[in-house]
Amino acid sequence: MDYWNEIGWTDPYSSAQFSQRQQAYAKRLRLEDAYTPQMIVDGSVEFVGNDKRLALAAIAKAAAMPKVTVRLSPVNASRVKVEVEGAANADVYVALALNEAVTKVVRGENRGRTLRHVAVVHKLTQAGKTTNTGAFSKEVNLPADSQKYRVVAFAQERGQGRVLGAAIQRLAPGN
Repeated sequence: MDYWNEIGWTDPYSSAQFSQRQQAYAKRLRLEDAYTPQMIVDGSVEFVGNDKRLALAAIAKAAAMPKVTVRLSPVNASRVKVEVEGAANADVYVALALNEAVTKVVRGENRGRTLRHVAVVHKLTQAGKTTNTGAFSKEVNLPADSQKYRVVAFAQERGQGRVLGAAIQRLAPGN
């Protein structure tokens, strides 16, 4: 059971795994608890996620920081290759996110609203760990209907630390 589903409606995109990840961030960032809408940028700064000014400033600051190389290369329609360079002893994650989604909310504080979503994480997998030299390479399987998704790969300090680098690849038929 995902704890966000206890507030009057069931979020069709919720996941206990995602809630546990958010709770781990709250603990790591020394917060009393996780909350919604919460935004965490580069694994190191958090704030109320509906504050556009803070979001744009945090993203710009994070984008200006040096990053390690993360590459995503389509192999074929059912596989993508993930490569990382320069991130010694890091965790490598791959997220499969729906390009777009719509939710008609029937209960709770957003009752009667139609919510439009972009890049909704459908699946998050730890693909592996980089070596002591910072290298990683692995082919990852994709779903049959992959054109509905984008793939995001990122390297992160172990223990859900700072995000060291990321790449995104929109999938298209025949990739």
